[in-house]
Amino acid sequence: MDRVSASRQSRTMKHDKPPTDWKELNSRPRVSAAIRNALAIHVAQGILPTQAARAAGVREATMLAALERPHVQQVLQKIREQHQRQIEALEQLMHGEAVQQAIALMRTAKSEQVRMRAIEFFRDATKPNGSVPGRKGPKPKPAAPSPAYAYAKPTDDQSAGLKSQAPVAKAKKPDE
Repeated sequence: MDRVSASRQSRTMKHDKPPTDWKELNSRPRVSAAIRNALAIHVAQGILPTQAARAAGVREATMLAALERPHVQQVLQKIREQHQRQIEALEQLMHGEAVQQAIALMRTAKSEQVRMRAIEFFRDATKPNGSVPGRKGPKPKPAAPSPAYAYAKPTDDQSAGLKSQAPVAKAKKPDE
């Protein structure tokens, strides 16, 4: 018995605080790797959070409960920002490749029409409204919609012509 009480005493002496003080250890809220994975799938694939939870192997209820917590919303916002930065980097890369391809077509294409399209690509790229995809700048304003059908109210002259036409025979009422 002496040995047991001595080992218990040595264990409690090693720690300044009792091991039941877990609140201090977990004062920073954490997001599990599975929830992070589900959030990343949700953002990257653009699917519903419940579908992303299934894909990540997380219960739907767990995912929905996690999404209600503010620290998970912060993590989701960070994942969205990171995803947006990756998309913008890919757009810039693709724009650079498109320019290289247009230069190659402009110089080596056998078809005159293809060469002219490549020239038009560069001509449009230098327009001041910034209409080239992948560039930041003002977007072109949409043209005012032209109505496909516009009702023109008849003038008095036109309506007088309709009145002067022969009257249409009225149907007889049945006898009562």
